[in-house]
Amino acid sequence: MLSFTTAALSLLLAVTGVDAGNRAWEPPIHYAKAAIAARDLSGVNNIYFNGTNVSSDHHAHQKRFFGINTPANSQSYPRLWPNGNIDACFEQVDHQHDGQMKSTRAILYDGLIAARELWRQEGLDDNKGFRFNILPDNDAGCQRNLRSTHLLIIYAGQGSTKMATTVGIDQPQAAPESNAPDSMLGPTITLSDSLEVGMENVVANFAHELGHAWGLHHEHQNPKWWHETLSGVDRGDNWFFSEENFHCENLKGFDELMAAYNGQPDYISRPFRNKICRNRGQAGAQQFAGGFNYIPITDEPNTIDDGRNEPDWDSIMLYPSHAGGKIVAGVKQVVLTKRNGDLIQPVFKPSKRDVAGLKKMYGVKSSFLGKILGDTGNSLKNKFDSIRKKDKDSGCSS
Repeated sequence: MLSFTTAALSLLLAVTGVDAGNRAWEPPIHYAKAAIAARDLSGVNNIYFNGTNVSSDHHAHQKRFFGINTPANSQSYPRLWPNGNIDACFEQVDHQHDGQMKSTRAILYDGLIAARELWRQEGLDDNKGFRFNILPDNDAGCQRNLRSTHLLIIYAGQGSTKMATTVGIDQPQAAPESNAPDSMLGPTITLSDSLEVGMENVVANFAHELGHAWGLHHEHQNPKWWHETLSGVDRGDNWFFSEENFHCENLKGFDELMAAYNGQPDYISRPFRNKICRNRGQAGAQQFAGGFNYIPITDEPNTIDDGRNEPDWDSIMLYPSHAGGKIVAGVKQVVLTKRNGDLIQPVFKPSKRDVAGLKKMYGVKSSFLGKILGDTGNSLKNKFDSIRKKDKDSGCSS
């Protein structure tokens, strides 16, 4: 049973609404649908929160995002949620968690509310859309025959680092009258509460996934930032990522895939290595989640980034350098760095550009209204703070 405080927060969320996010460190499942779902291999080994100042120029903010561009009223997939409003339902499954059986709702609810508030703090209120409405478990909207109209919230299981979210609204893979599991009937968000994944911060990881649910791709997968070898477009010297600073061999799963070529000469092993480290589709076909979540997206329809000159290094959709890295002698290996070799640091909140990008995608004018949960004038501040304190490195400064 939910506590009074949690119930109060539930009511608050139902009234205010919120939108949710994308896939993190999860091995790809439906690779034939790469254009529909992006997955975070690192279990979201990213997510950062720093106080980097953002230009006050409104248009500069608008030009910092990479996501889908198909309106909600389109018949094409993937597409945006109507006005950014998401109805969400928890999977009706109980899990062993901290020595007792708990429902998916009991495990994930508070963290999701706190994650939505991180977006609100940066200006993504829900006065004109972007409601993230978690429906009661017995709500008619959560019935199987309406599965394609709501986001199904799934718990990966205690100790699991799997995180994955449909980017926008996914095309159903089966009909409600079939024997297919509910997860195949509409958009999903699979969450882990492990501190070993992604940003190593539960709330920040959830916020990253919410970004995906609303339609944002990974910032580092924008082909505009990549050398011709991976993007297929000659950009001269105007690139930020290449095989010089993308260390595919340091990803989890790489050694296992290359094991069949151990002892083989380079001219035999190199073509396979290039296939899984340069071609996102091939990485997916080989179940190489790391490659799938790093290699630039060049083959998905309806993407938009709205002209930019460099990555948004403060984006919550950008992996930090160690995301998805394999462990060697107890140390997580570096996968991606800046061109000069500097590490990409984790952050723990969405950037102003993330928020402005979503608003532009959905045609909403930028504005900021209402009090955030972290505001001393908000009666729910203590609850918000208690949730944040459970996470490693949850402290933040503006």
